[in-house]
Amino acid sequence: MRVRSFVLSCVMTFATSASALAQQSPWGLGLSVSKIDYDLSGTGSAPGFAVRASRDLTPHVGLEVRGLFARPEQQSGPAALFAPDLQLQYRWNIARFSPYVGGGVGFALIKSDFRTDWDATTSVAAGADVRLTERVGVFGEVRIRGFEWDFVGSTGEFSAGLTWVLPSF
Repeated sequence: MRVRSFVLSCVMTFATSASALAQQSPWGLGLSVSKIDYDLSGTGSAPGFAVRASRDLTPHVGLEVRGLFARPEQQSGPAALFAPDLQLQYRWNIARFSPYVGGGVGFALIKSDFRTDWDATTSVAAGADVRLTERVGVFGEVRIRGFEWDFVGSTGEFSAGLTWVLPSF
């Protein structure tokens, strides 16, 4: 309970104390395909699809909202996995190349024919963005997600995709 309160406090502090730069920073959108290795109510690999939105809070710290969709095979048969999360990420900006690390919280919905589970999740990620133009880029990422606060299940995700920087309004 203390860990959850601490993480939520950190996320809220960073989100509400963004500088004037964050007000001018455009949103980025990303789409990716993933290979998901999972250990849930069954183990294996499954393809996945993720959508993300991100925004810089400072020149090196960003906030990302991401949703993963996959169809893992569980002991009770096929299931649907939806796992949105919120991450704070630290970026090193080296010309058009931006490696990053991040950590965050979220939840996961796992639905099969026989049951529906809602679980809290924690995640860590490492990856890199490469800007091809001012508005378009590619990225690769590794993300590890733990289910419930004591890691009763986990996923490892290997993702690659495209990003777009939206125009500022």
